[in-house]
Amino acid sequence: MSMYKKAFLGIFLLGLALSGCSLLYAPSPKIIADTPASGLRTIELMVGDSALTVEVAETPQARAQGLSDRDSLAENTGMLFVFERADRYGFWMNRMRFGLDFLWLKDGAVVEVTANVPPPTALAPVPVSLSPAQAVNAIIEVPAGWAARQGVEIGDEVRGLP
Repeated sequence: MSMYKKAFLGIFLLGLALSGCSLLYAPSPKIIADTPASGLRTIELMVGDSALTVEVAETPQARAQGLSDRDSLAENTGMLFVFERADRYGFWMNRMRFGLDFLWLKDGAVVEVTANVPPPTALAPVPVSLSPAQAVNAIIEVPAGWAARQGVEIGDEVRGLP
């Protein structure tokens, strides 16, 4: 074996050994489960008998952004919008990439469910706009079909609301 090949092999093996050592001693990243990529506060809710982790859209900016520009939403997660007074708040599916169910709440109970609201598509590019039939003071957005899979019904209590 030539001197160059031996030198290369030695450097290669030394580099391999050192890279393995650095992996052994590298500190583990701290995973904070309660901090989603959005940076919003998360809370745990019970919708009827179903557990749900929601991000809380508390600022006008967070409410305007909502779930827009995301690729998906994990099962049993959602976004909560809480308002100081009850009203017929309007929502739209602007820049959405997946469908949603809307749970319309009044005083801690489900008063209406709007299921399987589709995102805009090339064939239907205008975002869907919707609002509840009655005044509400909180809205939960969850992945499309979640309400049916969990058996959510009008009158179900939502526990854990701020």
